[in-house]
Order: sequence, then structure tokens, then C-alpha cells
Amino acid sequence: MTPKLSTADKAWAGMWMYVLSYDLYAIASGKETMTAAAHRTIKHPIQRFFAWGWLAIIIKHLFFPKLLPKCDIINVVANVIYKRFANV
Repeated sequence: MTPKLSTADKAWAGMWMYVLSYDLYAIASGKETMTAAAHRTIKHPIQRFFAWGWLAIIIKHLFFPKLLPKCDIINVVANVIYKRFANV
């Protein structure tokens, strides 16, 4: 029996397929891949701080959602957007 996928599961699969598809396209067309761009950003003397900061925000959001929930900027922004458009 195949487990049912939630919308969130489908969204994660879609993001994974997008990154994979774009990287394959970039390799085939000689453009920079998203993976290479991430590595380049992490090696940059100034941009690395923004990259590591965003990575910390994403890790906190995904792995520690109950730790200081009001400091979870992704959740805060999502709630503001939801409250704004929920009654549309």
C-alpha cells in the first residue's frame, strides 16, 4: 500500500525536482548551477554571512519549530500573510 502524500510532501518533492531540473539544464547549457551558486556565495568574504544566516533561519524553522517560536521569522511572515489573505 502506497502512503498518501500531503500537500507539504508534494511541495518538498516539487522543490527538489525544480532544483534538480534546473541544475541538469544548467549543466547541459553551460550555465552556473544553483549548487555552484550556493558554493560561490559561501566562499565570498561578505555574502557568506548572509548565506549562513539564512541557513540558520531555515534550520531553526525546520528542526526546532517549538524553540522560541516568536523568533521563527518564516513562521511569523507566513502567519501575517495567512491572516491578510485568509478572508479573501
